[in-house]
Amino acid sequence: MMQKDGAQNKKESTWLILFMAIPAAMAVPASDLFDASGITSTLIAATIGGLGGLVGFGGYYLVKNQSNGVRGLALAGQVLLLIGGLLLIKSSLAPSEVPYDDWQDYELGLFSFASPHALEQTELQVPEGQNLITDVDLWTYEMKGKLIGYMHWECASDTMQVVTAFDRVLSTMLNKLPYTPTGLEFEVLDQLDDLLEVNLQWLHEGDTLKGYGMMVKKEKLLESMWLLPLNESFSDMFIEDFGLNVVPDLDWLESLPTIKSDTISFQND
Repeated sequence: MMQKDGAQNKKESTWLILFMAIPAAMAVPASDLFDASGITSTLIAATIGGLGGLVGFGGYYLVKNQSNGVRGLALAGQVLLLIGGLLLIKSSLAPSEVPYDDWQDYELGLFSFASPHALEQTELQVPEGQNLITDVDLWTYEMKGKLIGYMHWECASDTMQVVTAFDRVLSTMLNKLPYTPTGLEFEVLDQLDDLLEVNLQWLHEGDTLKGYGMMVKKEKLLESMWLLPLNESFSDMFIEDFGLNVVPDLDWLESLPTIKSDTISFQND
């Protein structure tokens, strides 16, 4: 009798573990559907895992006295419901916030790109008394603590290097934030004499804020595309999709030599 009871208890424990562990195990991939990172992402995963475990616990007790076949069907149904729920969340919280087919195409200066939101032109005046920049143009869209931007300016000479210009522009933008970013890091995606493309990230209140930048130089023209995480991070998926849609005018870049380097040095490092 004791052996039979022990086997029964073991079987019940196995069913309980299955009902609770499978929903909890879906917490980590589920947290990736939210546009969050760092501590926030961890808290989301822990919350979803806890809720998933509670759902599984309740599901187990609903079919506790049923046959193994009924339990198996209930477990499969629970998993399908969770997957359906996650897909629904993903569709409502997609990083683009707009179906990819509805992204708007732009051709501004040296760039062709697509954006899920309409960029608006911002009037900027060249400061009097300075002799480095002769013309400037800015198109932006700001959403939920994040900014999509295109920047164009014409320099008085063509001597500035693209890495130097990238550093100065990024430093200026970071200095305008209401906090001091720390742990600034770059992943170089492409680097030529007159082109620089990077993924960038920094820390703010324990969260990792991720973004993107590409700058192109043609003679006296300097143009750039930005995903700036002001106080909310862009998701990896959005950064990848946006970057794939950014196409600079390559007619004059194809003949330029690639710089053999995976690292770049900035004042903000």
